[in-house]
Amino acid sequence: MSIRRAPKEQLSGKESSSFSLGQVKTVEDRGNTGKGRSLLKRVAVNGLLVAVPLCLLLALSETLLWKYEESLLQKVHVEADDSSNDRWCVPDMTVINTGAFQWDRNGDSLVHTRSKDRTLVYEMRPNAAVGDIIKINALGFRDREFIAKKPEGVYRIAVVGDSVTFGWDQRVEDTYPKVLERLLNSSDGASRRYEVLNLGVVGYNAEQEMELIKTRVLDFQPDLVLVGYCVNDPAIGADMGLWRHFTRSPSRTWDFVKLRCAMVIERYRHEGIVERSYREIARVCSERHVPVLVALFPALWIAYPEGSYYQKNTAMEGLCGRLGLTALDLFPAFAAVDADSTNIANKVLVGVHPTAVGHRVAAEEICRFLKEHEPVSGAGHP
Repeated sequence: MSIRRAPKEQLSGKESSSFSLGQVKTVEDRGNTGKGRSLLKRVAVNGLLVAVPLCLLLALSETLLWKYEESLLQKVHVEADDSSNDRWCVPDMTVINTGAFQWDRNGDSLVHTRSKDRTLVYEMRPNAAVGDIIKINALGFRDREFIAKKPEGVYRIAVVGDSVTFGWDQRVEDTYPKVLERLLNSSDGASRRYEVLNLGVVGYNAEQEMELIKTRVLDFQPDLVLVGYCVNDPAIGADMGLWRHFTRSPSRTWDFVKLRCAMVIERYRHEGIVERSYREIARVCSERHVPVLVALFPALWIAYPEGSYYQKNTAMEGLCGRLGLTALDLFPAFAAVDADSTNIANKVLVGVHPTAVGHRVAAEEICRFLKEHEPVSGAGHP
């Protein structure tokens, strides 16, 4: 059998045709690849043209904020972060000079630590101790060890506040909660045992105090919640830099933008920090049928408005009245310590902080008030 072969001309034509098509496809692919590379190049160049100025602008912003951050923070009344500021609550210089209050690599100090609760921002470190001056119990408060469940036959008063309650430059036994506890238990004819817990945390404002009451204080089964009001309670970050330290990020620019936005939002809110915080305190305490007493502490910068050291805090008294909370203005008791007002700063007040005498005066006035008035749970306003 013979095999017929295609003519040489036909074979060469097919091969030629196939080769030509392959050549065409290769050229097209190369063209498309070139276009893709050109597009990527243009995107990369345009991206750089945008990114480089933004990076330069960010670097300039970070540099300026690094240089002028403290003055800018002062304008919005927020105290700058300073690791040395965490030591001011200790009067013993031998303890301060040990460097115990430097921030550790986790951003915490010996006394303060970051809170998982974003509203609280920070808390006191459980079981922390600084010499014999400051001892924090297992629950994270400057008081003796106590259990959450109230003992039988005990009338428990939970005292919430900031450094005024915590005790600025005072030993814990000289703070007004502990003096009040001794006064109540030593009263003639006392038919029950009193337990007054010092739950003050340095630097807390009204919102943080409200959050503490909601999340922890009411679990201690108090018969009365006593709130120590200070005139800087409406402020954000008026705490020697603790709020700033525990809320800052690696970028000063981002932090400042967040801070300015928070300030603008706060300015245009229907109610301020104190109003909405105390409204929530009234609500949650009313639900648990726990009365609230608000002790209004004076301060020197409002104590001397025009050469006179006396000024009633009528605004807070009115707010408490509307919310069904009981208010006690302590200024008359403070003013009575020195009738001519010459030495009131030295005797009972240093700025917003009471001296040991001031703490005793506050405790005596609160004790007198409690004997004459039995605070009752208010209606609470949602």
